[in-house]
Amino acid sequence: MPKISRSIEASQTDSEAAKTAYDLVCVSVAGETTRAFTDICTWQTTASGWAFG
Repeated sequence: MPKISRSIEASQTDSEAAKTAYDLVCVSVAGETTRAFTDICTWQTTASGWAFG
């Protein structure tokens, strides 16, 4: 019985680790998307200043 309990516990730990990794990917994608959007907005503001300033 202890062997089964350890297997269940290991499985739960693996599941938690997979969820944590998934959450990290989601946060990373959101952060990179925000950074890219900010870069584009900054570039457009700078470019419009050069063109019309």
